[in-house]
Amino acid sequence: MATRVEQLDCFPRLGWVEGPTPVVALDGLAAELGLGWLGVKRDDAIGKFGGSSKVRKLDYLLASPRFERAPAWVSVGAIGSGHLACLAQAATELDKRLRVHVFNEPLSDGVVDNLAAIAGGSAEMQHHRSRTTMVLRNPALFIGRGTADCPVIPAGGTQRVGTLGTVRAGLELAEQVRAGLLPEPSRVVLPWGTGGTVVGLSVGLALGGLRTRVDAVAVVERILSTRSMLASQQRAVIALLESAGVEGARGLQPAAVTMLRGQLGRGYGHPTAAGLAAVERAQVAGLKLEPVYTGKALALLLDQAPPGEELSAGAERPENQAVLFWNTNRGALPTPDPAWRKRLPDSLGRWLPAGQAA
Repeated sequence: MATRVEQLDCFPRLGWVEGPTPVVALDGLAAELGLGWLGVKRDDAIGKFGGSSKVRKLDYLLASPRFERAPAWVSVGAIGSGHLACLAQAATELDKRLRVHVFNEPLSDGVVDNLAAIAGGSAEMQHHRSRTTMVLRNPALFIGRGTADCPVIPAGGTQRVGTLGTVRAGLELAEQVRAGLLPEPSRVVLPWGTGGTVVGLSVGLALGGLRTRVDAVAVVERILSTRSMLASQQRAVIALLESAGVEGARGLQPAAVTMLRGQLGRGYGHPTAAGLAAVERAQVAGLKLEPVYTGKALALLLDQAPPGEELSAGAERPENQAVLFWNTNRGALPTPDPAWRKRLPDSLGRWLPAGQAA
């Protein structure tokens, strides 16, 4: 009898995620936070393209007929988008043309590394000074489907076929729990950017029979992280599973999702003091995070109620909680082409500080 993970093999995928990513216990940090158990799910250990949960999405998305047959793709993101960095490598491997629309965000080492990966490939890049300008000048990228010869890959690779990759991740975790590799988590903590990973996990965890709650730490503005967006994406992926006859999909109630705010700071892409401190804290535990997504998610986990604080009625005591932090970040990118800066659009090259653009 096929497992739930194997049932997803009715959908084509490229096989870029070869097996379960490891779960590592963080005993010292668990004791410090007064938790019964704390661990991390290491999607940075995915071998393809340096890892990250982005690979999970592209594994299914780019194997779907619409994208597999097209000679070219177009997508959008910030200049340091991990999605675009991964997509640029995928386009090179699959011999596809790629056009990307990028907008400015505050610079950091991680942002520049990803920009080098995007520009170092064969992608054609169009630069916009802000996300708002990009949306106003190119509304079709956000409301249209592109053309048969050049379909649009949404920001973050978040659409229902791509979300199958993170449904699979939830089922993968359920199998690891059943194998005794970790206790059933009370909650999973991860960032909400475009929402695809949160949505997929909420469906996959429920489909796998876990009672785990998903704590989504919003790293984008409230208008881009609403309950209605969550529910709409969940309905779309459940309908896709149901149409394929996946057992348990009909009438499925996704895992509960709590949208947590307070870590955004000045806005998307802007590091916060708490997020930067969390990145440094993670390094001590041997984890590589970045300040835009995973650093802010860990910051919220570190900032939650300390042991001994009065709990609300019905709340689970920290010492009884098993908490899983999902590291959606990449592990490492390949060495960039030394000439990547010369491939930047003139407007972007002028905007970068001299030390970065030289």
